Amino acid sequence: MVTCGTACVDEQNDNSNCGACDTVCTQGTTCQAGSCQCANAGMRCNGQCILTQSDPNNCGGCGLACAAGAVCAEGSCSSTCGSEGGVPEGGSALSTCGGSCVDLTSDPDNCGACNTPCPAGANCVASQCVCGANDTLCGTSCSDTQVDPRNCGGCGNACPAGTMCVAGACAAGCNTGAGLTLCGNACVNVLNNNRNCGACGTVCPAGGPCLDGTCQCEAGYTQCATGRMGLGTCVDLLSNNADCGGCGNRCPATAPICNAGTCAVRCAASGLSLCGASCVDLTSNKANCGLCFDACGGNLVCENSQCTCPAGTVNCTGTCSDLSSSSNNCGTCGTQCPSGTGCVAGSCQ
Repeated sequence: MVTCGTACVDEQNDNSNCGACDTVCTQGTTCQAGSCQCANAGMRCNGQCILTQSDPNNCGGCGLACAAGAVCAEGSCSSTCGSEGGVPEGGSALSTCGGSCVDLTSDPDNCGACNTPCPAGANCVASQCVCGANDTLCGTSCSDTQVDPRNCGGCGNACPAGTMCVAGACAAGCNTGAGLTLCGNACVNVLNNNRNCGACGTVCPAGGPCLDGTCQCEAGYTQCATGRMGLGTCVDLLSNNADCGGCGNRCPATAPICNAGTCAVRCAASGLSLCGASCVDLTSNKANCGLCFDACGGNLVCENSQCTCPAGTVNCTGTCSDLSSSSNNCGTCGTQCPSGTGCVAGSCQ
């Protein structure tokens, strides 16, 4: 368990802090062993999680579209879903939802009825949305009421400002032993919090992580213009439609997509995927890591489609730290230098 904001979370299975604080699993993924993965045996198709057993545009595999009027049943195109309401071998009754043949008793996108999705982190069991172990369905989201300050001890029980949720009860103050500081009504780690970097209220620019209490643009990003507090905005010049190939070079309506630093009509470069209105490399794009809109939180970077700490740093309970210079993780994770000393070459001096 690690502390993220005011909550103690398990980074191995927490969909809002997967692998590290603030890395949120989206687009149908769930947190599995510290990595966002497609749920329910889904397959990644061009940056999206797809159920190829039932998707008529990717039936049995990515890009395998069924003909007009056909449906996708158990990974094969068919004229019907078989006997509506019947039970196919080894499964439950299939129903037609759009062009997909789905099991309304277990499909998280069509739970109990067509177009009735379960909230993030929940599965469909017997036509009902059920949250994972230790979680409770609060409104439209799954919550661990033992640690969630918005639902502490029960749904809707929000902890007052300056408190955190511990074992289902609101406790006063922030956990200073875990390096947390009270900023407004939240307990944060000012060493890696993008909205309170180094001190409360210091906001890092978009795309610029907070590393050891200092805002900076990551490798592959360029600071353009002057933004909040004079810090500017960190952008990817290869995919940003407002700064395509250079700061201020906005793509026109006739060629609205930034493709490898050049305004184009569509994504043409090999290995790029269209996420929203941007052509991105899902293997290295921080805002679309592995899947469209799966962003690497905090000071994590995207390498080989996975969120990880930048080179030269180590993940110390959710914070990427340089063990040679971090006063809170000097030489080894958790080794704090005494007041009045600093970390030099991995040793407190």
